[in-house]
Amino acid sequence: MIPDKRLIYDNCPEVVKNMIGFGLRRFPRFRWRPTKEETIYFESLVKTEYAPTDVLKRLQCSKLKKLINHAAVHVPYYRKLFNERGLRPEDFQSLDDLQKLPLLTKEMIRANPDDFLSNEICDRATLTKITTGGSTGTPMQYYFDAHMIGVRRATWWRWSMFAGIELYADRMIYCGGAPQNWIYPPEDFSGLVNYERNQLFLSSAAMSNKVLDRYIEDMKKFKGDYIRGYASGTYMLAHRVIEKGLVLPMKAVLTSSDTLFPQYRDTIEKAFSCKVYDHYGQNEDILTATECGVSPGLHVNMESCIAETVNEKGEPVLGTEGKFVSTHLENFVTPLIRYVVGDVGILDSSSKKCECGRHHQKILSFTGRDDEIIVTPEGRRIGCGSMNQPMKTMHSSIQRCQFVQESINLLKVKIIPTDAWADSVHRVELEANIRMQVGDKIGLEIEKVKDIPARENGKYQFIVSKISSKKKRTVSE
Repeated sequence: MIPDKRLIYDNCPEVVKNMIGFGLRRFPRFRWRPTKEETIYFESLVKTEYAPTDVLKRLQCSKLKKLINHAAVHVPYYRKLFNERGLRPEDFQSLDDLQKLPLLTKEMIRANPDDFLSNEICDRATLTKITTGGSTGTPMQYYFDAHMIGVRRATWWRWSMFAGIELYADRMIYCGGAPQNWIYPPEDFSGLVNYERNQLFLSSAAMSNKVLDRYIEDMKKFKGDYIRGYASGTYMLAHRVIEKGLVLPMKAVLTSSDTLFPQYRDTIEKAFSCKVYDHYGQNEDILTATECGVSPGLHVNMESCIAETVNEKGEPVLGTEGKFVSTHLENFVTPLIRYVVGDVGILDSSSKKCECGRHHQKILSFTGRDDEIIVTPEGRRIGCGSMNQPMKTMHSSIQRCQFVQESINLLKVKIIPTDAWADSVHRVELEANIRMQVGDKIGLEIEKVKDIPARENGKYQFIVSKISSKKKRTVSE
C-alpha cells in the first residue's frame, strides 16, 4: 500500500484492511498518524486550552463574522434568507447578533439539502459524506472537507488528552457499532485487530453473553491501554466482566454516543479500575463537549461551537432546561447556523473558572433527546435522566432495561433480569420506583425478555416513544 492508494484501502472490507495492516505493522511510515489539518487545529486548541472566557468569546466572534460573510455570499439558503430579511454580513458584530437569524431545523435541511452546500464546491468527490443515524426520521447527508475532518479528529485528540491518553501511541479497544462492510453474522462476532491503527474493535451490535465472553478473551490477548466506545455497549461489556469476577485495568475509558447513566459509570469504573471521561457530539459535529474529570459537566469546545439553549418558543434560556442549539464555526462546506440539535439539557449560565483551570462554557446536564421523552396522560414530560432513577438501586437484579411508550396511556418496560432477580420481590420494587417518576395515571406492563436489540448503528435506545411524532411540538423560528 502506498499513500495514493489510500482511497482503495479505506473502501476495503474490514477483513482485507486487517490483512493489509498486519503485513505493514512493522513499517512506521504506514502507521496511523494525524493528518496535517488535524495537527494544525489541535495545536490551536492547545493554545486556547486555559484561555479566559473573554478571549474565547472574542475568538468565537471573529470566526462567526467569517462564517457569516461566507454563507451570505456562497450558500443559497443563507443568501436568500439575508435578502428576504434585509440583512448584511456587517450586521453581525457580536455573538448576540446571532438572534437575528431563525433557528435551523432538520426538516428544513431535508426539504432542500443542496441549498445548504457552498457553491464554492466544484467536485463533491473531494468531500467526505457524513450521514446521520436517522433515529428521528430520514437520515440526512452533510459534507466535510479535509479541514472539518481535521477539526473533528482534533476534538477527539483533546478528549484523549483530558483522559491522559496518548492518542497515537496507546493501544485502544473500541466498543461501538459494526461498520457497514462488516461481513460476520452477529452470533459469530469476535474482536478484530486493526494493526494499522493499533486497535481492537468490538461490535456493540449483538452483545450476547457468548459474544461478550469472546470479547473478554480478545481483550486479555490484546492488552489494550484504554477503551473508547458507546456508553451502553461499554457498560454491557463491563457488566459481564464483573459477572465473571474479573477486573481488567485500563488507563481510562472514553464514552460517547449515548447517555452515560450513573450506574453505567459506576460499573465501568469498577470493571476497568479507572475513571470514565464522557464526550458529547453528533455525526454532524455541530455541538461537542468533553468531561475534564475534575468537576461535573462537560466543557463545550468553544473554539468551534457557539452553544445556545432555547425554550419551546425558541427564546434563549440559560441555567434552565432548554433545547440545544449550536452554530459550528469551522464548517464552510455546509454551514449550519443556529441548528436545533435535538437534545434537551442545561447550559451553565456562569462564566466561573472550572476547578481544572479551564474557562470553557459547560453543559451541566442532559434530559435526553427531544423525541425520547415519556409523556404522561396529565401532560408531564419525563426524559432519560429521570427514567434512569428507578434503575439506580436495581442494577444487581436488572442487566438491561428499555421503556417503550405504546400510547399516552400505556408504558411497557422491557427488562433483562440477572440471576439475582426474584419476581415476587423485584417486580414490586421496580413498579414502585417507576411510579415515583411517571405517577399513577399511566398503565405499566413489565416484561422479562432475553434480549433488547440494538438499533442498526449499534446503540441501545433507552426510551422508545411511539407517540413522539404525534406529540412533538415544532420550535418557533
